[in-house]
Amino acid sequence: MKIRVALVVSGFHMGGAEHMVYELIRHLPTDTMTLKVFCVGRKTHTVLEDKVLKSSVDVVFLHYDRPGIVAWYKVSQALKQFRPHVIHSHIVGAAYVLPYLLLHKVKLIHTIHTSPEIEFSSKMRFVLKWLCKTKKAMMVTVSESNREKAVTCYSIRPHRVVTINNGVDLERFYREEHAGFTYINVGRQDVNKNQRLLIRAFKKVAEQYEDVHLILAGDGNQHEALIGLTGELGLMEKITFPGMVAKPEYFLAKSDVYVQTSRVEGLPLAVLEAMAAGLPIISTPPGGMKDIVRDNGILIPFDEVDPLVDAMIRLKEDEEMRISMGKASKEAVKPFGAEEMAKQYHTVYLRTANRS
Repeated sequence: MKIRVALVVSGFHMGGAEHMVYELIRHLPTDTMTLKVFCVGRKTHTVLEDKVLKSSVDVVFLHYDRPGIVAWYKVSQALKQFRPHVIHSHIVGAAYVLPYLLLHKVKLIHTIHTSPEIEFSSKMRFVLKWLCKTKKAMMVTVSESNREKAVTCYSIRPHRVVTINNGVDLERFYREEHAGFTYINVGRQDVNKNQRLLIRAFKKVAEQYEDVHLILAGDGNQHEALIGLTGELGLMEKITFPGMVAKPEYFLAKSDVYVQTSRVEGLPLAVLEAMAAGLPIISTPPGGMKDIVRDNGILIPFDEVDPLVDAMIRLKEDEEMRISMGKASKEAVKPFGAEEMAKQYHTVYLRTANRS
């Protein structure tokens, strides 16, 4: 008998969690399970959403902005028609499925994509903690560092939390010859990702080197502010804002160093993609970054311009180090393939369904 798995997401914005769900859709075996995606939010009309809709998996949009009595009822009715053995929630998705969980013989797997202490309110964490203790739910974190935080944050036994690393399609990435020297950052442009720090650091680098360029690919509530800061610093000819990109591999192939300046992270897919493209990494150390940036890059302190400037200059000037770190990135990312990630989730789904 095939098991039925409901993937519950808030929407298909161009974020890491949403890309991870898409890779699950692509790589999970259809001979042992039936997948259905429940998108509790509204259509986003992104490239990623279009890819999901073109897949063989059924997708339901429920058009709610926040949990509440009506949303809980509608989500429960939609789930009742599908009758899942397992519900796999992402980000705020868990908050929408609680009534259905309490009334039906079904198990929840919730993937924590960010730092556990900031994902939900204390009330929601209490409910999830209770669900874990009653064996109705289990947690998955995307890095070992965040697994340790989840055990502490939810005060649950370690065996109720497992780590399954995010996965990327490693075959998509390649290198191309290009002129000049390019730093790149890909991702949501918001206060947490802190691209303002990167722009300020790049200003100091550009004052010393004529041939440097910066690509800031992505969108978000800080997008216009970042463009404004770029103009104020006189960097409009040095920094490119391509917006949300459907094929980040195209930009990564023509770049030299990837820079991540986040304050909070789980295990960002953008960094794994940069590693798959053979780039050295400069990053702050939140979440799983400490697990993946070792001899393939340089870790820097949070919110400090000068250490970032030093790292950017060091990798520009030291070609031997840059090449060595790029090769180390290619090697280190091998265990993070999308197929391996899907295989591990498949095992968890089967084990969880058999215990229902």
